[in-house]
Amino acid sequence: GSGGYSYNRSPPAVSLPTPTVTITNPAASAVFAAPAILKIGASASVSSGTVTNVAFFAGSTLLGSAQAAPFKITTGSLAAGSYSLTAVATAAGVSNTSPVVTVSVVTPLAVTNTLPSVAGGHFSFNYSANSGLTYVVQKTTNFSAWIPVGTNVASSNPVHFSDPAPASGLDFYRVAHQPNP
Repeated sequence: GSGGYSYNRSPPAVSLPTPTVTITNPAASAVFAAPAILKIGASASVSSGTVTNVAFFAGSTLLGSAQAAPFKITTGSLAAGSYSLTAVATAAGVSNTSPVVTVSVVTPLAVTNTLPSVAGGHFSFNYSANSGLTYVVQKTTNFSAWIPVGTNVASSNPVHFSDPAPASGLDFYRVAHQPNP
């Protein structure tokens, strides 16, 4: 017969680089007031090539995606609950998922104050608050100019507030929950 032979050579397997992705905001354990519209951002890169999509999820629910840096979305209105956020970056058909960032959305309490007291030269009261939400205490002497005298992220409920008592005249106080960042 013929002295021919067949040579079948497959191209070498090419390993495409895996992208890296991390959620940059919101911070883990952040607390928001319901209904919450979150701004979610991620940092994503790949050693060679370009990240062409970052999809954002709450559990298995797609919240949105961004096709170019900066990789950011704004969610729709989220109800009270705990949300496990992830970002999935894709480059050249290869995807990778970020570590989970868990945030909470809470139903805000109505801010109520206890009866104030004056002791040791300080005026003080307690007010109801959701742990993790931001509140501002303001005071005025004339009800036309409110001055912030304390802004804090509540670490407990209730929150204790104290201010030096006025030497003369009256100060009036109010407490307000601040909008979500």
